[in-house]
Amino acid sequence: MMNCARALLAGYGLLLALAVNARAEVICNANVQPTNIRSGPGAKDYAVVDKLANGVEVKVQDHVVNAKGFSWAKIEFPHSQTGAATTGYVMGEAVSTECSTTEANGAKAQSPAPDSTHSGDSNETRALLLAYRGLSRLGRNDDHPTEEDKAAAFADFTKSAKLGDKHGQYYLGMMYVRGDGVQEDLATGVKWLLRSAEQGLPDAQYRAGLACLGGHGVAKDPQAGIAWLQKAASQGNEEAVATLKKLQ
Repeated sequence: MMNCARALLAGYGLLLALAVNARAEVICNANVQPTNIRSGPGAKDYAVVDKLANGVEVKVQDHVVNAKGFSWAKIEFPHSQTGAATTGYVMGEAVSTECSTTEANGAKAQSPAPDSTHSGDSNETRALLLAYRGLSRLGRNDDHPTEEDKAAAFADFTKSAKLGDKHGQYYLGMMYVRGDGVQEDLATGVKWLLRSAEQGLPDAQYRAGLACLGGHGVAKDPQAGIAWLQKAASQGNEEAVATLKKLQ
């Protein structure tokens, strides 16, 4: 189990902070509904420190992309119980300069069921949240997910991939390639990796390159393999860079 999680997470760097000037924005529960404020932006940061209603003003301190490629906003907000300003993280889609204020009287949004996503979200947002949720499942118990966790992650990645999210496609492909949580199927795995690679995900491009070079799950095509590795390397994928050097 641990090997599966490590394989899925391999190749990612540390948190990349994209600092911006602090500014006032508002919570938009029409985008991510309801908005849970987490203690951190990583896949293992499950602690929910607050839930903010639609239209509540927050101060965005930073925009960050975590090690799994998901966009988050670090916000400062008035805590609902103590009144003291505190900080937390929300998915990037949850904040905007303006949004609909349809929640009656600014009432607190209800906490979602742990296993739910919301049909009101756009397909793009829902696909992203499904991919994130699947990855969170694989990170449980210090990267020791149960078989039930892996089955649930596989279901999340499948839904996310079919909705077109490149992260969901990549992780679904890797589960098929590794045969962890699902029966090994190289052809299906590489099919999803190629779809993700076509959308520009560097880790998927690296894996697609290896598959094409070796003819694993796809017809052997060294020229295509090198092209994928070059695309991954141009985006900073160190494994692709190292592989190209060996080939040279």
